Amino acid sequence: MHWLLKCRLLCQFGGRVASHFILLSIVHGAGTDFAFPSQTTYISRDSGLDRERGSAAEAQVQSWRSKGVLPFPEVPSEQRKQLRDTLDFPPEGSPDARPASGNGNNDH
Repeated sequence: MHWLLKCRLLCQFGGRVASHFILLSIVHGAGTDFAFPSQTTYISRDSGLDRERGSAAEAQVQSWRSKGVLPFPEVPSEQRKQLRDTLDFPPEGSPDARPASGNGNNDH
């Protein structure tokens, strides 16, 4: 009976709707469904963002913007040279950490 009803609907609404029903049948037949809009609310007990540091960051970005030197999405090559090797990354102790300079090990 289910297939008879489906066939009547397909004949009534034409090819485009038919393809939608076929797609829906395939998706449901695979044991899944389409995503529906949803919202997740996370409740936290931490103190949140540091307002002072947030304000300082906003002021810095506004300063860059007003000077026309926003470093995003591309950092200028001169600034890249200044920043090269200024972070301990990967950090010491991690499997991919670079060995200390001058030990003759050039694996990385």
